[in-house]
Amino acid sequence: MGHPSEAPLVKPICGLLLTEPTIPVKFLDELAGILGPVQHCSQLRKWEFSRYYAREMGEPLWRAFVIFGELRSAGEVVQWKLATNQLEQRWACQGRRRINADPGYVSLGNVVLVSTKNAAHRIYLGQGIFGEVTLLFQRGTFRPLPSTYPDYAQPDVCELLLDARRQLLTQFRNRRSV
Repeated sequence: MGHPSEAPLVKPICGLLLTEPTIPVKFLDELAGILGPVQHCSQLRKWEFSRYYAREMGEPLWRAFVIFGELRSAGEVVQWKLATNQLEQRWACQGRRRINADPGYVSLGNVVLVSTKNAAHRIYLGQGIFGEVTLLFQRGTFRPLPSTYPDYAQPDVCELLLDARRQLLTQFRNRRSV
């Protein structure tokens, strides 16, 4: 018989969609208050993978990925999503989001994202939040699944997340040597 164990430590990440080609420093500070200190923020690039958010947020939209420095418990992921939803609402203008923040994490075996939207490939985590494995670590790289968002499957994004996984490994090694 197996025994329940504590949630593993993971490296928090957050995908951002923005209505402007800049990330407000104050927003990043507030996001860090939820997910820990920012370790790396990717360059912004125009997001053209879908028109799903166009009606609410307008166009063009800009994408950035934020990697956080501290290891956190994967068991906190529902709270991260609830908190980022509140943050999105505080930054909204006239009821329209200016920033969409989708938290998740990098673990040794995968990249997980969380959402308020259910889908066949997602599992319910609690409090109206669903989780999905977005990328799997196989044969030394992250590999997309049929349900992976196209921008997360891009080679440069996979490389960014591989780098976060390498940082996670280093952090694990440093914890063991103390």
